[in-house]
Amino acid sequence: FGIFLPEDESNVGSENVVETEKELRNFSDEPDYSGIAENTNTQDDYYIFPDSDSRYYTEDELRMCADEELRLGRNEIYARHGYIFGSADLNSYFQSMNWYHGYLTADQFDDSVLNEYERANLDMIKREEEWRK
Repeated sequence: FGIFLPEDESNVGSENVVETEKELRNFSDEPDYSGIAENTNTQDDYYIFPDSDSRYYTEDELRMCADEELRLGRNEIYARHGYIFGSADLNSYFQSMNWYHGYLTADQFDDSVLNEYERANLDMIKREEEWRK
């Protein structure tokens, strides 16, 4: 399996397509994560992939996720191990979670802390993201 490093400022970016006047009025450069944690009581303890460290996710499960859920879920695996994100939006998102304690910079992070489930799930998520491009 290949390991894909978390996103940082050098590889973050997406095209925003504004289709309606209403969307234009509400347009922001910052992604809106407000709807992602709607199925929980509190957003601050929410996990996109709650057991990504203990089971393999399937293609069918990942295909049901929105693009941004895949991106957050992929980076969530690194966040659980204390990775500090260089990307402002990822850093802000994970800082809002009670469970997140970032203490490792990109230079300090060692992917050997990832177990076989996390490695396989990272690979599967990345393949799904690439397939959607």
